[in-house]
Amino acid sequence: PVALGVAVGLGCGFALGWHLRGCFSATSKRLMAAMGNSTGEASVMGEGGKFKMVLVVRKDLKMGKGKEAAQCSHAALSAYKQVQVRNPSLLKQQEYCGQPKVVVKAPDEDALMDLLNHAKEVGLP
Repeated sequence: PVALGVAVGLGCGFALGWHLRGCFSATSKRLMAAMGNSTGEASVMGEGGKFKMVLVVRKDLKMGKGKEAAQCSHAALSAYKQVQVRNPSLLKQQEYCGQPKVVVKAPDEDALMDLLNHAKEVGLP
Protein backbone atom coordinates (compact mmCIF):
# COMPACT_ATOMS: atom_id res chain seq x y z
CA PRO A 1 0.00 0.00 0.00
CA VAL A 2 2.85 2.48 0.78
CA ALA A 3 4.61 1.76 -2.51
CA LEU A 4 1.34 2.24 -4.39
CA GLY A 5 0.79 5.60 -2.64
CA VAL A 6 4.30 6.75 -3.52
CA ALA A 7 3.86 5.66 -7.14
CA VAL A 8 0.50 7.46 -7.42
CA GLY A 9 2.00 10.58 -5.80
CA LEU A 10 4.94 10.60 -8.18
CA GLY A 11 2.65 10.03 -11.14
CA CYS A 12 0.36 12.88 -10.11
CA GLY A 13 3.36 15.16 -9.53
CA PHE A 14 4.76 14.35 -12.94
CA ALA A 15 1.36 14.87 -14.61
CA LEU A 16 0.89 18.21 -12.84
CA GLY A 17 4.39 19.33 -13.81
CA TRP A 18 3.77 18.34 -17.41
CA HIS A 19 0.47 20.24 -17.41
CA LEU A 20 2.04 23.38 -15.92
CA ARG A 21 5.00 23.38 -18.29
CA GLY A 22 3.38 26.28 -20.17
CA CYS A 23 4.35 28.56 -17.29
CA PHE A 24 8.05 28.06 -18.09
CA SER A 25 9.42 30.12 -20.93
CA ALA A 26 12.23 32.29 -22.21
CA THR A 27 9.95 35.29 -21.60
CA SER A 28 10.65 35.14 -17.88
CA LYS A 29 14.42 35.10 -18.48
CA ARG A 30 14.18 38.12 -20.80
CA LEU A 31 12.14 40.06 -18.25
CA MET A 32 14.54 39.23 -15.41
CA ALA A 33 17.45 40.35 -17.59
CA ALA A 34 15.62 43.59 -18.38
CA MET A 35 15.28 44.19 -14.66
CA GLY A 36 19.01 43.63 -14.24
CA ASN A 37 18.58 40.37 -12.37
CA SER A 38 19.81 37.31 -14.22
CA THR A 39 19.58 35.06 -11.15
CA GLY A 40 15.84 35.52 -10.71
CA GLU A 41 16.16 36.30 -7.01
CA ALA A 42 13.53 38.73 -5.73
CA SER A 43 12.18 39.11 -9.23
CA VAL A 44 8.64 39.58 -10.42
CA MET A 45 8.67 36.04 -11.75
CA GLY A 46 6.85 33.39 -9.77
CA GLU A 47 8.38 30.12 -8.66
CA GLY A 48 8.22 28.35 -12.00
CA GLY A 49 5.80 30.86 -13.50
CA LYS A 50 5.69 33.90 -15.68
CA PHE A 51 4.04 36.27 -13.25
CA LYS A 52 4.22 37.28 -9.65
CA MET A 53 2.11 40.04 -8.13
CA VAL A 54 4.40 42.34 -6.17
CA LEU A 55 2.82 44.30 -3.33
CA VAL A 56 4.92 47.15 -1.95
CA VAL A 57 4.37 48.36 1.62
CA ARG A 58 5.55 51.83 2.62
CA LYS A 59 7.30 51.53 5.98
CA ASP A 60 7.12 55.27 6.74
CA LEU A 61 3.36 54.91 7.34
CA LYS A 62 4.08 52.96 10.56
CA MET A 63 1.20 50.49 10.14
CA GLY A 64 0.97 47.42 12.31
CA LYS A 65 1.31 43.99 10.71
CA GLY A 66 -2.45 43.43 10.73
CA LYS A 67 -3.13 46.74 9.03
CA GLU A 68 -0.40 46.02 6.45
CA ALA A 69 -1.98 42.62 5.75
CA ALA A 70 -5.43 44.18 5.34
CA GLN A 71 -4.09 46.87 3.00
CA CYS A 72 -2.24 44.24 0.94
CA SER A 73 -5.49 42.29 0.64
CA HIS A 74 -7.31 45.40 -0.59
CA ALA A 75 -4.51 46.12 -3.07
CA ALA A 76 -4.44 42.56 -4.42
CA LEU A 77 -8.20 42.53 -4.95
CA SER A 78 -8.13 45.96 -6.60
CA ALA A 79 -5.31 44.89 -8.94
CA TYR A 80 -7.22 41.71 -9.82
CA LYS A 81 -10.34 43.70 -10.70
CA GLN A 82 -8.38 46.18 -12.83
CA VAL A 83 -6.58 43.47 -14.80
CA GLN A 84 -9.85 41.57 -15.21
CA VAL A 85 -11.24 44.56 -17.14
CA ARG A 86 -8.08 45.83 -18.86
CA ASN A 87 -6.29 42.62 -19.82
CA PRO A 88 -8.26 39.38 -19.25
CA SER A 89 -5.71 37.26 -21.12
CA LEU A 90 -2.92 38.43 -18.78
CA LEU A 91 -5.13 37.54 -15.82
CA LYS A 92 -5.70 34.04 -17.20
CA GLN A 93 -1.95 33.52 -17.56
CA GLN A 94 -1.35 34.68 -13.99
CA GLU A 95 -4.11 32.38 -12.71
CA TYR A 96 -2.66 29.49 -14.73
CA CYS A 97 0.69 30.00 -13.00
CA GLY A 98 -0.85 29.75 -9.52
CA GLN A 99 -1.26 33.47 -8.74
CA PRO A 100 2.03 33.88 -6.87
CA LYS A 101 2.48 37.03 -4.79
CA VAL A 102 5.28 38.64 -2.82
CA VAL A 103 5.26 41.58 -0.41
CA VAL A 104 8.27 43.88 -0.31
CA LYS A 105 8.90 47.08 1.60
CA ALA A 106 9.75 50.59 0.50
CA PRO A 107 11.16 53.09 3.00
CA ASP A 108 9.02 56.00 1.75
CA GLU A 109 6.83 57.34 -1.05
CA ASP A 110 9.83 58.47 -3.13
CA ALA A 111 11.19 54.91 -3.20
CA LEU A 112 7.74 53.62 -4.15
CA MET A 113 7.52 56.08 -7.04
CA ASP A 114 11.04 55.16 -8.19
CA LEU A 115 10.00 51.51 -8.23
CA LEU A 116 6.84 52.33 -10.20
CA ASN A 117 8.82 54.31 -12.77
CA HIS A 118 11.35 51.48 -13.16
CA ALA A 119 8.54 48.96 -13.63
CA LYS A 120 7.06 51.11 -16.39
CA GLU A 121 10.48 51.52 -18.05
CA VAL A 122 10.98 47.76 -18.33
CA GLY A 123 7.42 47.25 -19.59
CA LEU A 124 5.80 45.51 -16.65
CA PRO A 125 2.01 45.38 -16.86
